[in-house]
Amino acid sequence: MMRLDFSQVPLKDRAFSEKPMTFIDQPPKNFPAAILDLIAIETGNRKARENWQQSQLQILWQHAAQRSAFWRQRIGSGKIRDISLAKLPILSRFGAI
Repeated sequence: MMRLDFSQVPLKDRAFSEKPMTFIDQPPKNFPAAILDLIAIETGNRKARENWQQSQLQILWQHAAQRSAFWRQRIGSGKIRDISLAKLPILSRFGAI
């Protein structure tokens, strides 16, 4: 089991305020949720993970097509659907191979 150590999380100036949940900044509050997200990705249903990965890849391709002429030429700028990874150019540090 993973042990979480919150002893180094900085408290805000309002520490121990009587208002609910105002004693810690938002990012540390989000930390446990981020861990749960990772656990769900790593141990969740395979089909759900594949769908999530495909969705993230679509977002990446759309980003690349919008901001790079190089990628726009290769994957188009319309609806990006079933792009085969095998058909995309192999890249090196020095450009496409």
